[in-house]
Amino acid sequence: MSSAKPPLKENGSSDLPALIVGLHTLGQWTLTWTGRMKLLAIILVLGVAPALSYNGFCFSQKRFLSDTEFIDAAIAEIIRLRTHNVIAGGGLKSVNVIRYENIAEFRRLNPDCCTIVRHNSEVKYVEFDDQVFGRAAKSVSLTYALNHLDEYEHRKSARSTAEVVIGNCGGVFNAGY
Repeated sequence: MSSAKPPLKENGSSDLPALIVGLHTLGQWTLTWTGRMKLLAIILVLGVAPALSYNGFCFSQKRFLSDTEFIDAAIAEIIRLRTHNVIAGGGLKSVNVIRYENIAEFRRLNPDCCTIVRHNSEVKYVEFDDQVFGRAAKSVSLTYALNHLDEYEHRKSARSTAEVVIGNCGGVFNAGY
């Protein structure tokens, strides 16, 4: 077994391109158990971890969230809102929302409200790196009754739709818009 090293200058540098020296070093690592473990770690970090993250794996919880959990996170974001824009008089108007008590009430009053959809099917713009870094795992489309008070404090209801992007661990994605 040879452990020949690439030719080095007196200052320790090599005339060979860095890629060749790097490949030689990796080749040497395959000769020992410790070296093979280093290579395996590099492969995992550079290959498997980003692939898992891109596909929605939550590393802090060591699992994939279910579609129900993604939908519940999107509903929680909607019922958290205190105001909402509605179309009125040919334009948008901000109204005070009559909030749902909890996710269960939202689901009960809005059956078949929510579906998982492809990213970017509505307003939000999800980029590749948002998925790789776990900021955007699933997009949830919601159609629901928006209960609000009009300018005279009368209760009104309107049909509303929203798309909420949820990260790998259930956080709401904010594209910064």
